[in-house]
Amino acid sequence: MTRASLTQDIKVLDQRLTVQRTLLRQRSVRSMQTLEQVNPLWLVGLGLIAGLLSGRLGLRGAFTVGSMGFRAQRVMQAAAYNFTVRPEE
Repeated sequence: MTRASLTQDIKVLDQRLTVQRTLLRQRSVRSMQTLEQVNPLWLVGLGLIAGLLSGRLGLRGAFTVGSMGFRAQRVMQAAAYNFTVRPEE
């Protein structure tokens, strides 16, 4: 490969990375906005319940529940978005 083609490949990869970083930043901002709308007592309560469950289930059970939650993340994000965003009338 020539130096020019390698330079072009690097530029393309850099542009792709820039787009991915921008999308990640936008998702992070939306997630923080959603979390700011949730009552902190709910977050503490859910964290307490999750801690108790993971202690009760052990490491393998907690990992299984966590992996299922990770898979269901998109559904939960969509549900949270639907509950927090009001359609304009």
